[in-house]
Amino acid sequence: DECNVTGIFYEGGGRTYNFETLKAYVTSKLIWDSDMTYEEFEEIVLEYLYIYYGDGYEEIYEYIKMQTEAGDQCGTCFINNFDRPGDMYSYDYLAEHYEEMRALLVTAYEKAGTDAQRKRIQTLLVCCDFMGLSSVHKEKNKNEENKTLYMERYDWMYNYIKNNNILLRFHY
Repeated sequence: DECNVTGIFYEGGGRTYNFETLKAYVTSKLIWDSDMTYEEFEEIVLEYLYIYYGDGYEEIYEYIKMQTEAGDQCGTCFINNFDRPGDMYSYDYLAEHYEEMRALLVTAYEKAGTDAQRKRIQTLLVCCDFMGLSSVHKEKNKNEENKTLYMERYDWMYNYIKNNNILLRFHY
C-alpha cells in the first residue's frame, strides 16, 4: 500500500535450476500476505531452504545473500531469466568470492540427509560453477594448479549437465 503496488509480475517458474522453486514458494506466500515484514519474509525463505535442502540450509542462505550481493554490484538491471550471468552478476564479485561461495554449497551438501537433497545441492553447485568458472576464466592459466582445478570443476560440471539432461539455452 505504501508504494502503491497493485500486483506482482512473476517470471521464472522453472523447477530445477538456480532457486526457481524457492522463487515460486516465496511468490505464493507474498500473494497471500503482501504486508509481511522483512523478518517474516526471511523466515519463509529459511523454512523453505530447510525443507528443500536439509540441514545445510543456513549455508545455502549465506550463498543466496552473496549471490544477491553479486547482483547488486553488477550495476545494471537485467531483462529476464534468459540474460547471461555477466549481465546479472558482477564478475569481479564472483571471481573474488567464488571459492567461498562454492565452499558454502559443499558444506551444505555434506550436511544433506537425503539423496534428493544432495541432488538438489549438486544442481546448485553446477550453477555456482558456471558463474564462478566464467568469472575466473582469465586466472586459470596463471599456474598449473589453477588450470588443473579449473578443468576438474569444468569437467564435473559438464558431465553433470550431460548426465542429468539439463537444458542449456543460448541466445545465439
